[in-house]
Amino acid sequence: MDGTRLIPLQPYKFMKNLLILFVVLPLFSWSQTSNPFAAVDAVVDKMPDSLCNSTEKIATYIRQQFPREEDKIRAVFYWTASHIRYDIDNMFAINFNEKSQDKIDKALKTKLGVCIHYAEVFNDIAVKSKLTSRVITGYTKQNGKTDFIPHAWCGVKLNSTWYVFDPTWGAGYVSNEKFVKKINNAYYKVDPEKMIATHMPFDYLWQFKSNPITPDEFLKGKPNPTATNMNLDINAAIETFEQQDELQQLESTAARVEQQGVKNAMIFDFLSNRKVEIENYKRRQLAGSLNEGVAKYNEATKLYNLFIGYRNEQFKPTKPDNEIKQMIDEPKQKLLTAQNTFNRLGNVDAEDKAQVVSIQQSIEELMKLILEQEEFVKTYLSKNKAGRKSMFYKVTMWGIPIN
Repeated sequence: MDGTRLIPLQPYKFMKNLLILFVVLPLFSWSQTSNPFAAVDAVVDKMPDSLCNSTEKIATYIRQQFPREEDKIRAVFYWTASHIRYDIDNMFAINFNEKSQDKIDKALKTKLGVCIHYAEVFNDIAVKSKLTSRVITGYTKQNGKTDFIPHAWCGVKLNSTWYVFDPTWGAGYVSNEKFVKKINNAYYKVDPEKMIATHMPFDYLWQFKSNPITPDEFLKGKPNPTATNMNLDINAAIETFEQQDELQQLESTAARVEQQGVKNAMIFDFLSNRKVEIENYKRRQLAGSLNEGVAKYNEATKLYNLFIGYRNEQFKPTKPDNEIKQMIDEPKQKLLTAQNTFNRLGNVDAEDKAQVVSIQQSIEELMKLILEQEEFVKTYLSKNKAGRKSMFYKVTMWGIPIN
C-alpha cells in the first residue's frame, strides 16, 4: 500500500539582471613622472605566462613574492592594468546573466574586457592575495559632465584605511576610438576624498567618507552647506553591512540609494535592479520553504503508511513497545516541522496562496489521522497480551476500518 502524495511546486521565473556595468575610458592621454613602483612592477613582469590564466595562480605568485600588503596591492593593480586590454569592439555586447566568475574567466582567457571585467579580476586577485577588497559600481564625471553609462572600480582596505583603485582608467586611454595601453598611477591607491571628484558610487557607503556627498553635490562639484552631516564611522558601518545576510544587504543598499535621491537614469536602473534582486531573493526563499515543507509532509506520509502497513499486519513481526511508539512519533514530528515551516512564511501573494492553503489542509488532514493512530498505540501499549490481540482490525491509509 503506497499512500504517499506528492505536491508539485510551480516553477519560478527569475527576472534577468537589468544593469549593464561598463564605461568608456577617458578620451585623453596624460604624462607621468618616474614610476615609484618600478621594483614591484618588474617582479610582476617576470610572472610566467603559464600562471596568467588563473587568479589563484596569479595571487599565489604575488603572495610568494611580496610579503607586504603595500607591495601585494601594487602587484594586483599592475597585473590587472597591464595584462587586460579595453575591449572597445565589444563594449556594448554584454551578457545580462553573466556571473562574476564568468566575467573573470572570460577576461583571463581573452585578456580583453570592459570596466566590470577589470574590477572583477582585480578584486578576485586581491581577495586571493589575502587583502580586503570589493567591487564598487557607480558612475563617473569627466570635464564637469556626468557620463551616461555606469562604471565599476574597487575599494581596498590597507592598515584599517580604505583606498580606491580604478584598474580600468589606470590601464590606458582611448584615442581616435582605439585603446592606448599606458599605466596611469593617478588611479592607484587614491584617497576617497580625492576620488569622489570623478567617481560616484551608487551606494554612498562605498564613498568611504564620514560625510558622504549627494548626487547633486557630485554633479555640481561642491558641497551643499545645508546637507545633513552623517558623521559615519565608516569602518563600523561597513562591518555592520558585511555581517548582514544577502537579503539584508540588498535592502540596506536600496534604502541608502533612495535616501540620497534618484537623480539620473543610472541610479534609477541600479535601484530597480536591486529591487528585482530583493523580490527574486524572497521568491527563492519562499520556494525553498515550500519545498522544505512539502518534503517533510511527504516524509511524514511515507512513515505513516509504513505504520499503517505494520498495524494491518497486527504489529508482526513483533517489535519492542518503544519501537512501535516511535513508528507513529516520527511521522508526527515530521508533520510538525512541515507545519512550522508553513507558519513562518508570513504574507504570501495571490500566486502562491492557493497552493499554500492546499498543502496546509493536507497537513491538517494527515495530522488528524496520525493523532488517531497515536491514541490507538497509547491504548494498545496499556493493555496486556490478550487485550492487545483483541484490538486489531485492518484499516486503510486514511484510518477507515476494513471488514
